[in-house]
Amino acid sequence: MPLIGIRNELSTGDLKIIPALGFPIKSKWHLIWLKEKKLSPAAEAYIAYIRKHKEKVLNDHFAWITTIHRMK
Repeated sequence: MPLIGIRNELSTGDLKIIPALGFPIKSKWHLIWLKEKKLSPAAEAYIAYIRKHKEKVLNDHFAWITTIHRMK
């Protein structure tokens, strides 16, 4: 289960992370689209924003994940 899907339950203590050999399974996420696809101006702006502000987005919206990892 992705941590983002159980964030509230972890923070309230309704769920706990139990360390197990081979876990967590780590994955990388990518934005993909067809090379020949003409993106809308909104999609182009979104991609440009993510490229420019990737670290800020990670810190502002996903920094809580490191807190949960320290709680184990």
